Amino acid sequence: MLDGRPLAAGFAFAGAGLTKESYLVFAAAAAFWLVLRTTRTPRARAAGAAAVVGPGVVALGLWWSYVAWMVEGSMADGRPVAALGAPLAGWAHALGLVATGDYVADAPVGPLGAALLAGSLAACVAGIVVGLRRPSLPARVGLWLGCYGLVLSGELLGRFLSSMRALAPSVLATGFAVAVALRTPAPSASPTPATPATEPSAGEP
Repeated sequence: MLDGRPLAAGFAFAGAGLTKESYLVFAAAAAFWLVLRTTRTPRARAAGAAAVVGPGVVALGLWWSYVAWMVEGSMADGRPVAALGAPLAGWAHALGLVATGDYVADAPVGPLGAALLAGSLAACVAGIVVGLRRPSLPARVGLWLGCYGLVLSGELLGRFLSSMRALAPSVLATGFAVAVALRTPAPSASPTPATPATEPSAGEP
């Protein structure tokens, strides 16, 4: 669909972004993959990327404008950067809380909260490993969203519900990348040379 109907893919990504804003990063990752492809002209790559990400940006911008007009703002609206931090620094803080027994999920999930948090980190790392080894679109999306999962702040990761919402795109992308990698053989580093056909000898038919 990205090759043949990028605009249709863009509208599909826009729908996903309207259900959960962070899912629009899938459109951004797909657009980035299209831009990096070398089999098409630069103009075609840029047009395809714009068609993939454009509808979602417009739809989300209109939705945010509507929300800003209808809902009164709060002090928390001006602190979105607090959700990000240095790579793995937030995880060191969150897993430190788990190790010392100070991690308490803000939902009635019990020990499952810490297990899901650790599992999300394992999924991000697995997606990065797959993405570095394979050039396919699922692998690249897993790589980029796995890296995104590593830069979440300790303040966000320390809150179970907030962390699961933020990590949902990363876990979905990396899980899909790993599943595709397990079903698809890895590309060989060098193709096996074809065996030349042997000519029949004079005595053979």
